[in-house]
Amino acid sequence: MKKIVFIAIFILTFYFLCESFNFIDLIKNKDLKPLSCDLNTQDCIYNFKDQEVEISINPKPIKSLENININIKNLNYDKNIKLKIYGLNMYMGDIIYDINKSDSYIHDGNIMLNSSLLNTTRFRAEIFEEDKYTGFYFDFDVKNNDILITKCNDDNC
Repeated sequence: MKKIVFIAIFILTFYFLCESFNFIDLIKNKDLKPLSCDLNTQDCIYNFKDQEVEISINPKPIKSLENININIKNLNYDKNIKLKIYGLNMYMGDIIYDINKSDSYIHDGNIMLNSSLLNTTRFRAEIFEEDKYTGFYFDFDVKNNDILITKCNDDNC
């Protein structure tokens, strides 16, 4: 009987703590404002230093824990660049990727993003040249609705 009372008190306490800290609202991301361009549905063009920089991410929609190809066109840097990616609404550390110059003002690379507990994680990608921040960044969202679904092909799952 004491165990049942203890469990009930624990559940109620946890519920009220979540409500008081708006944890449920945090998970549902009610405070995220729509982005001006959604890389999940289209390529995006950003103005930077009088240039129109085009960002393309494939496959679409963007998913966490999967290989993603990123293509950056018209970024006026002659060398390879670094892409620093981190979560804005849930910080999970910085992920740094080398993005290679493949053609005149075109940079290509592959990235993989962390997953989180949030329904939608907003990431920021900052571009560095030789470890110096260029001032250019772009934001994008990753929906994590299917994070807990296990993919399997046999009946043992």
